[in-house]
Amino acid sequence: MTHFERAPLAVELLIQDYFDLLAFARTMESLRLANQLAGRALFRWSTLSRDSAPVRASNGMRITPDGALPTTPTADLLILCDATGSRPADHTQGSNILEALLRLIARHDGDTLAGEVGAALGQGQAAQLH
Repeated sequence: MTHFERAPLAVELLIQDYFDLLAFARTMESLRLANQLAGRALFRWSTLSRDSAPVRASNGMRITPDGALPTTPTADLLILCDATGSRPADHTQGSNILEALLRLIARHDGDTLAGEVGAALGQGQAAQLH
């Protein structure tokens, strides 16, 4: 199976009470933008809570997740979204979301695409800071 035929990588976002809504949105937009830049679905994602009940964001908004955290997660990447921001659940996947996403792209689609997506996402993150 070539990388053009493979299924999208599964990303699950575990949202916890009073999660940082801005960090959550940035994470979701990074996934969407990576798909757009690649011209195909690199990632598919879903939101989870511990028990599938709605979760309150830092601004008071309530989000209803897609489901509950399974006993044994099956996603390629689990992202924790809490009051301190968003980060990979497994520190061996990288110290931040961008690093973890780029590692997944490189492993499954090659360094060239990872570099292109990384450059575009990095520029987008820099623009958000100004």
